[in-house]
Amino acid sequence: MVAQNPIENLYSVLVVDDDPAVRLMIRSYLELEGFRTLEASNGDEALAEAFANAPQAIVLDIMMPGLDGYAVCKKLRENPKTNRSVIIFVSVLDKVNSKVQGLQTGADDFITKPFDPSELLARLQAHLRRMAIQQEKEKMLERLAEKLAFMNKRLQEEAATDSLTGLYNRRYLWKRFGEEHQRAKRFNHPLSFILIDLDRFKTINDRYGHPAGDKALKEVGKLLKNHLRGIDLAARYGGEEFALFLPETSLQNASFVAERLRLACHALKIAPIPQGKLTFSAGVATFPIHGVTPQELYEKADQALYAAKAQGRNCVVTASFLSPNGDTSR
Repeated sequence: MVAQNPIENLYSVLVVDDDPAVRLMIRSYLELEGFRTLEASNGDEALAEAFANAPQAIVLDIMMPGLDGYAVCKKLRENPKTNRSVIIFVSVLDKVNSKVQGLQTGADDFITKPFDPSELLARLQAHLRRMAIQQEKEKMLERLAEKLAFMNKRLQEEAATDSLTGLYNRRYLWKRFGEEHQRAKRFNHPLSFILIDLDRFKTINDRYGHPAGDKALKEVGKLLKNHLRGIDLAARYGGEEFALFLPETSLQNASFVAERLRLACHALKIAPIPQGKLTFSAGVATFPIHGVTPQELYEKADQALYAAKAQGRNCVVTASFLSPNGDTSR
């Protein structure tokens, strides 16, 4: 007796033949080699067993009562539970056209009766090895595809993200800003844009060092993330400047958000910067009140930010408080 292969214990084989003696002979031999076996005496039983148990291999007679082996093989190949099972015809038919028909129907191999069980075993093992190799290749390709998808996602995120603060960068902001602007126009919803600039940030860097300045930028980035909704977007626009757009947000609500953020920034504790020393000025503009294009909204928010700086910093100014020439009338 050949030593059992532990891998073969994973495989089940359905033996289909209308002759009980043939079924017993094949089953006995395969079970001695470590295979689990099932049996059926006709085509209908074969389909029922195969669809219920999805065996890895099927040894199939051709000439049987009712459905013949060709019809059974075709139905097995059409069913997703069995379309990848190894199918070996074992038949008294020995004409070339019978073998050709069997292979064209979907069988993997064809053995003529009478046969030596060792030949059946050798062919069965060869087909199962190929099937295992193919399955492993497919799993490897799936893992590779998942890894590539993950890496592509990471690359896209990195390309759209500011490395210091973890916020989106200017390029991604404008991409999303354009998309949200089109949506706001389509559904006639407001869209607010906020520009934020940290006050006297150069002084902070000069007095407390650039590591402290970087830490301040990171903390402001966290603050913006934690205080905004999921549909809002915050980006580091450049240097110590940040930009936000708030879909479906009125000017009044956007001003409230900006003021809430200003107070939260003022309350930040960032050693070695004394509490209250980190403040920002903000300008707010809203579609369609202050502009009908993203560029117009940006320009109005920028003018409002400049006005906030001119008023003494650490405050929020909306574009509604600007005179036609861009000066604040507040």
